[in-house]
Amino acid sequence: MKGLFSQKKLLRNIFFLTEKLLDGICGLWHPSAMTRKSMTLAAYLKAKRKTQKGPLSRLAEKLGTSPGYLSLIAQGKRVPSRAMAAKISKATGGVVTIAKILKT
Repeated sequence: MKGLFSQKKLLRNIFFLTEKLLDGICGLWHPSAMTRKSMTLAAYLKAKRKTQKGPLSRLAEKLGTSPGYLSLIAQGKRVPSRAMAAKISKATGGVVTIAKILKT
């Protein structure tokens, strides 16, 4: 049983490091990212609603997906593919990171 637990922990660490690597490879990292705080997709959409009308629909249109699907992702009811998570992160300017999207 102990061997299985350590394998799970190792896989979890590999998954985390892979996400960090993907963030860098996809060009989502830039120097200002160190001073910026990352947000969840739900927090990003809530902040955008204060300055913009229909941020969910706009983001969905930009990504070529439905607003309902993005809403389910923001609520944590659906987990997107890594490719979609990278698209969301890129569309939000890196404010919503791949790791935040896949953990919600």
